[in-house]
Amino acid sequence: MLSWKIFMRAVRVILDDIGAALRVTALPYAILVVASVWFISAYGQHSLTELELTAMGEGDAAPILPDGFLAASLALVLLQAAISIWIAVAWHRRVLLQERVEGVVPPIHGGQMLGYLGRSILIGLIVAAVSVAILVALAPIVPVLASPAVFIVAVIIFYRLGLILPAGAIGKPITVGEAWTATKGQSATVVLLALLTFAVSLLLQVPALIDASISGPPVATEGAVATPGPISVTYNLVVGWILLLLGVSILSVLYGHFVERRPLD
Repeated sequence: MLSWKIFMRAVRVILDDIGAALRVTALPYAILVVASVWFISAYGQHSLTELELTAMGEGDAAPILPDGFLAASLALVLLQAAISIWIAVAWHRRVLLQERVEGVVPPIHGGQMLGYLGRSILIGLIVAAVSVAILVALAPIVPVLASPAVFIVAVIIFYRLGLILPAGAIGKPITVGEAWTATKGQSATVVLLALLTFAVSLLLQVPALIDASISGPPVATEGAVATPGPISVTYNLVVGWILLLLGVSILSVLYGHFVERRPLD
């Protein structure tokens, strides 16, 4: 099955070059972890409590958020996007160009990173437009089919057009049309690949779910909201790192196989 071969090739890409993977991701991901932990400790409990209290009985009054909460939220989102793109571009180039990664600071390719952002937004807009069109067409007639149809079509568009991301990252940009043509006849393959990745993602969440069940359900008290256990917090950070690398590796393998005609074995 082609989807399985692509998935396993992406896994091997990481395992066979784990040293470079750590050098590419360690510093950027550490920055993201520190920022996320700071945000949760500074704003997480307080803001969640106020939003919940507002939803439970404060009428239409807007929640009173802590000073600086919105600015900090925006800064964290922008930081997450920048670091994800930094890692993605560096890892695409490592996988497809075998670019050397030395020291603790992975290469910063400003032009490719900006291009990656623009291409990501383009794919997002296309997925959103098609998804809305499907919902408008199906929801009034067969609402039960609307959500599955949106999911399937969104997956097909993302993976088939997603080849423009690694292409731009390595300095060999291709058009949306070229990416679509290169993956002609592979819609079923990419849907199965997405379902396989989703299943693996769920399996990786099992230890965190077990920790949450052992710790018991969260209990809200005045001025505080229970937080996840330390095992689940740590594990979720590790899972996030794995899924980020896996997703970038899958796109790299798709590009290498369908555009550059590289073998999967």
